[in-house]
Amino acid sequence: MKILIHLLPGVGNSLMFTPTLREIRAYFKDAEIHVLVMYKSCYDILKYNSNIDKLILWEFQKKGHIKSFFYALKLRRENYDVSITPFPANKFYYSIVNFLIGGKERISHKYPINKFLAAGYLFTRRIPINDKLHEIEENLDLIKLIGINSTKKNKNLDIFIDANSMKYANNFIKTLNIEKNDRIVGLHPGSSEQAGMINKRWDKDKFVKVADVLSEKHKCKILLFGGKNENQLKQYIYEAMKNKPIIVITDDISRTAALISKCSAFLTNDTGLMHIAAALGIPIVVIEGPVDPIGTAPLTEKTTIVCLPLLCRPCYKVGATLKCSFGHYNCLKYIDVDKVVHEVVKYL
Repeated sequence: MKILIHLLPGVGNSLMFTPTLREIRAYFKDAEIHVLVMYKSCYDILKYNSNIDKLILWEFQKKGHIKSFFYALKLRRENYDVSITPFPANKFYYSIVNFLIGGKERISHKYPINKFLAAGYLFTRRIPINDKLHEIEENLDLIKLIGINSTKKNKNLDIFIDANSMKYANNFIKTLNIEKNDRIVGLHPGSSEQAGMINKRWDKDKFVKVADVLSEKHKCKILLFGGKNENQLKQYIYEAMKNKPIIVITDDISRTAALISKCSAFLTNDTGLMHIAAALGIPIVVIEGPVDPIGTAPLTEKTTIVCLPLLCRPCYKVGATLKCSFGHYNCLKYIDVDKVVHEVVKYL
């Protein structure tokens, strides 16, 4: 049997699929499992996963529609028996890629919005989503369509960091001259900018205030994380802080993950780096606004979700553009700085 898994969204979604990937490998021991990703960061975070026989990187957005069309037809020659598009994938682009590559069985979820525009009818079988389930559980449910009845007991994320990346992180930490009682706190104030995801970011000035308190009162070294698209944001926080943080700049998500593994705690919006921290067992404090933590928050014991009990939240639906219907974003605006500090300090 030959199976293709379409992990076209970001790093966090790829990591959250790893428990399902384990189940597929355990059930189809002799199957040839291919995984298709379209971001280099996803490729790097999965390249040492032993449950994958072939990891394929094709940067659809960079390559453009014409090249991507012919590449999909090239993959069609693989004659996959099963083609899986996991949750969340409520977009026309994901559906058409699955259809073009083909497969005797093409499975995905059935979403309550964008029913026609997302072209879900191109799949051979679908299962309705359940908004009471975590994303990991959604995908463990999905594979019932290919005969796998998971017990859902092991939801741990799989992450593998190579020796060179760990050596890089160890050398990086040595240069910080950390004293015996110092603690390292990772900070990720950014997020993806696609589909309105920039609107789930907590106010940058509040991140500055939290980081300053942690530095001054609790002797924390602050590592400031974020991708290239967040350089301006990181520079703003660096310049605004009294005690300057250390800006993390790497060209490899594996090195970023290795540095996150050195943190005593990790403060973040709902992001892919949050899931890397979770996979590594790092204590996490997550700022949640419009997104429902029931579906995306880390399932680790040392995770604290900071959110407000507003009637209008959570409001984000998979496949929609994230934005506040009222325009005020009160779910983020009124999260208290002292509360966040308190939750981070508990892990120190």
